[in-house]
Amino acid sequence: MQTGYGVKYCTPFIVGKHKKVDKYWDEDEQQHKAGNQMEWFLKEGESLSEKSPVHHDYYQILSGSAVRTSDTIYCTTTFPPPARAPKGLVSVQELCTVTWNKTINARKLPKWTNRQGQTFSKLNYRIQMECEDGTVNFKIIHKGARVGEQNFEV
Repeated sequence: MQTGYGVKYCTPFIVGKHKKVDKYWDEDEQQHKAGNQMEWFLKEGESLSEKSPVHHDYYQILSGSAVRTSDTIYCTTTFPPPARAPKGLVSVQELCTVTWNKTINARKLPKWTNRQGQTFSKLNYRIQMECEDGTVNFKIIHKGARVGEQNFEV
C-alpha cells in the first residue's frame, strides 16, 4: 500500500467547503480561517518513481520578529487522503519535522497590511518533495535557497 505525504495548513474559511469546527478568527489577517486542513504531496496510488519534484507554496504573517522555523510532515495510508486532520485522527500520523537551518530576519521581509491598517512582515516559502532511489526528500525553500531539509527511506 502506498503512503501519502502532506502538511497541515490554514486557509480562508469557505462556507460549505470547510467544517465549522475548523473555523477560527485570524486576528492578524482579519478574516475567518479553516485550520486542520491537509495538503498532500503524494497521494496513494501515485508512484514515487514517476513523480518529479512536487511543491506547494505557503506564507506566514509575522507579528514582531517571531519566525516559525520548522514544518511537520504527515503521512497517511488512507485513500483518498483526508482533506482535514484534527488532533486525534488516527489515519494521519506525524512523520518528521523539517527544521529551518537559516535564521530569517523578519525586518527584511516584504510588508503586508491588513484591513485595520496594521502592517506585518510576510514570510513566503515553498515546501518541495522529491523521490529518488527509495528516498523521500523534503526541502523548505525561501527566496530560491534551501533553508531546511529532511530525508527518509521508504
